[in-house]
Amino acid sequence: LCTSASASAADFPGGADAFEAELKDLAKRSRKRTVLVFGLIGLGSGAVVDHKGTVVTNAHVCAGARYAVIQWADGRSVLAERQGIDYAADLAILKPVDPLKESVPAFSLAPSAPVKGQWVMGAGFPGGLRTTSEPTTSLGRVLGIGGGPETPIAFLDYSDAIRSDMAIFSGNSGGPMFDLQGRLLGINGAVDLENAITLTIPIDVVKARLRSLKDGLIVLPGNQTLRPKSNPI
Repeated sequence: LCTSASASAADFPGGADAFEAELKDLAKRSRKRTVLVFGLIGLGSGAVVDHKGTVVTNAHVCAGARYAVIQWADGRSVLAERQGIDYAADLAILKPVDPLKESVPAFSLAPSAPVKGQWVMGAGFPGGLRTTSEPTTSLGRVLGIGGGPETPIAFLDYSDAIRSDMAIFSGNSGGPMFDLQGRLLGINGAVDLENAITLTIPIDVVKARLRSLKDGLIVLPGNQTLRPKSNPI
């Protein structure tokens, strides 16, 4: 468990030991809901959002191909089809090509964005399988919502991102940010290295794309859309 947040005794009304035990349990549960995503041009992480194995990840993780491979922390892997992708929002939705034989653990969706100062956690595969066989977790606090810096890729829109001091690294892209109840708060996607700030796509944007990104829909920068299934290219 990695933490970059400073804390005082007032932060742990139940005691630091109880807080640590709670975090360890939460980390264990989150690992079952976080997957490794093998895309065409790289790899990243993803958050499982329903018991059928639907995964939300970053657009930049699975760009350029209709299919990706998703792998759970226990080593199971399946071929997944991209249901839709929004490049500016940096989000993509994946679903297993073949129905899973059994249901899988999934994150519930938080009702709203976190508030400044709130404790949050993240999970993912920093460095992919080169460094870890299962997701690592990190702890931090929300610094604010929106007003973040520009990302290195100009067309990515992180203007409304959750800003936190939770540590993420290359390979964590697409992984979940969640609250201390284990509810998904957003999808981690970028880092402001100069200020050591993590940028996370908030849950309201995630919910909207879960509703809209279907049937292979491609949303290009500038809100131009392509529908490959109805207009093959």
